[in-house]
Amino acid sequence: MDDNQNFMDNLLGKVEDLVKTSIELVRLKTMDKLSDVLSSALPGIILGVVLLFMILMLSIAASLYLGEITGQSWYGFLIVSGFYLIVIIILTLFRKPIKKQIGNTIIKKTLN
Repeated sequence: MDDNQNFMDNLLGKVEDLVKTSIELVRLKTMDKLSDVLSSALPGIILGVVLLFMILMLSIAASLYLGEITGQSWYGFLIVSGFYLIVIIILTLFRKPIKKQIGNTIIKKTLN
């Protein structure tokens, strides 16, 4: 009877260690994937912000230049705004394929 009790205690101890190790492994794998995704996303976010400022400055320059050509500065801003309206319409029409592509990229990055 004592041997059976020792065997059961030993078995329960090993099962407990296995469960703790499995939980720790899942936690570490999750942290690894999260850090990989964030480290990949952060440079893209920084690049996006810099690109946004560049587009803003180029838009102002183009607006002023077109305003100078047309004789009225507000015409230049109106033309550039119209261009951005066309871009928004195109992006809205292709929203689903763009969303699908971004989702697939995130999934590939997370699973690899």
